[in-house]
Amino acid sequence: MLTQRPALAPADARLLLAESSTDPLAHVAVTLSLVAGLRPDEVEDLRVADYEPSAPRLTTGTEREPRTIQIAPTARQALDVYLAAQNADSDHFLLPQLRRERVMRIVRNTAVSAGVTVGMYALRQAAIRAALESGAPVQHVHAYFGFKEKDGLPPVEESPLPEGWDAEIAAVLEEAFVS
Repeated sequence: MLTQRPALAPADARLLLAESSTDPLAHVAVTLSLVAGLRPDEVEDLRVADYEPSAPRLTTGTEREPRTIQIAPTARQALDVYLAAQNADSDHFLLPQLRRERVMRIVRNTAVSAGVTVGMYALRQAAIRAALESGAPVQHVHAYFGFKEKDGLPPVEESPLPEGWDAEIAAVLEEAFVS
């Protein structure tokens, strides 16, 4: 199960964020993977229209099963800094330079530079672990991270989510890895 895997220490997560902070593209890749818990293909598939900076929210996931989540302030700031230097229409890819393999390479290179031994998926796993360990309901974790039954968490009963459920997880991720 997910919680039995070695955890990315919060100090190492902070090192990764600090190491990536001088390069806006690397910072977006690391931040969305760690502080929003996105999969590499979800980072790749984001469109400019998927980001609502005023909320701040992202719509991600497959066309068949999209999900909209509030993101932590650090993720919003990374996106805002990156987008300030871009000239992109709403139908364009949000991060056109970040194809799946490049996201993974950026995370790997940032980890090496920071002296942290970690792969791309460990960032998402750390985010999921932080949400679970905070006591967030499993249904909220499923919804926030876009889980399916095959992803290693127990199935949950579908029911409406309360207002602000995603803001609580975003706050947990900010606290776990940034504060």
